[in-house]
Amino acid sequence: MAQKKKLQVVLAADGEVGRRCDTVLREMGINPIQYYMWDRKAECDILLSVHWKEKFTQDVLDLCRIGAFNLHNSYLPWNRGANACTWAIIDQTPHGATFHWMNKDIDKGDIFLQKQIIITPNDTTDSLYQRTVECEVAVFKAAMGLLLGGARTRIRQRAKGTCHSKDDFNRLLRAMTTDKTIATDVDTFGAGFTVRFST
Repeated sequence: MAQKKKLQVVLAADGEVGRRCDTVLREMGINPIQYYMWDRKAECDILLSVHWKEKFTQDVLDLCRIGAFNLHNSYLPWNRGANACTWAIIDQTPHGATFHWMNKDIDKGDIFLQKQIIITPNDTTDSLYQRTVECEVAVFKAAMGLLLGGARTRIRQRAKGTCHSKDDFNRLLRAMTTDKTIATDVDTFGAGFTVRFST
């Protein structure tokens, strides 16, 4: 019996979620090629993006025989772009984690798999982010199992959803420093902040 060819998987990952997803792949017997080590003239089977800050060009996406996928920390189509946990609380939109096909537009590709998280009245952006991390890793593991098993699910993002940039977040921070009525509990930390909005 001929041995099944191993998939060539390229991983573009950053931060805690990226490291944990790298571990998930290795536990599944996949030794991913790190994106910065990949010869972008050579094809791969699958490109995986996890909290990666750079946008991929169409030329790069075209090198993926099966496809390119992104793990996003929101319940798409809501909160595409940056600071999804913050905007889920502010806009009171559905939240969760989504594993989706990548295309030329940011976070607009067809959905492969997603899971919703319910936001509680006591959630802050920090507590929601910590729960989202766990959800993301679970969604990634489940999606990879399905993908390796041959699934090629594509669900169009039908709703308009929402999208926020880093500039939107910076405007929010400036507004919060001048209008104390925006939030009832604000603690700044590092590059982000914890906020619990009054209901």
